[in-house]
Amino acid sequence: MSKFYTSDTHFDHQKSLTWKCRSQFQTMDDMNRVMFQNIMALPENSELYHLGDLTWNSDWLPHFFNNLNKKHIKFHWLKGNHDSPNADIIARCASFSDLNEVRIGGNPAILCHYPMTVWNKSHYNSFHLYGHIHADVESYPIVENKMMGKTLNVNVEFHNFKPWSEDEIMEYMKTRPNNWDKIDRPEGSR
Repeated sequence: MSKFYTSDTHFDHQKSLTWKCRSQFQTMDDMNRVMFQNIMALPENSELYHLGDLTWNSDWLPHFFNNLNKKHIKFHWLKGNHDSPNADIIARCASFSDLNEVRIGGNPAILCHYPMTVWNKSHYNSFHLYGHIHADVESYPIVENKMMGKTLNVNVEFHNFKPWSEDEIMEYMKTRPNNWDKIDRPEGSR
C-alpha cells in the first residue's frame, strides 16, 4: 500500500488566496480543484496522512470522504490549528490524532502539524514531518523555511500543491544533515 503525506490545504479558505504562495489561483474554486485533483490522482488503495489545516469550511467534507472511499484511500488526519471536525467526520477517518508515529522506508517518523525541535528517536536520526509554516512566512527561526536535520515541511505550497510520496521523502532525506541531537550509539542500546 502506497503512503502519501501532505498538509495545509486550507480548502475553502478565501483569505489564503491573498498569500503570495497561492497567487497562481484566481479563485478559491480553482485552488480547491487543483488540490482535490492532486489528491484524487493518488493510486487506489493508498493511505494519505494529512498533517493538519485541511479545510476552513467542513460543509464539503462528506463529498471529499465519499471520493476517497471510492478510490479506497485511507485518510489519516492529524489535527491542525484550523481543524475542528465533528464526530461523524472523524468516524470516516482511518485515524484522527494530534501526533502519529509511522515508518517511512523503514525509518521511524513522527508526524505532527507543528514543527518540533526534538521528537521520539530524533537522537537516532528519525524523521519528522510537519506543516503549519507557509511558504511566504519569513520570520521563523529556520533556514529557507526548513528546520535542520531529518525534517520535512509537507505543506502543499512547497510541493506544487501535491502530496509527497514515500519515495520522494526518502530521496529528500538523503540530502538532509543529521539531526542536531543524533548520537552514535545504536538504537536499543543503553
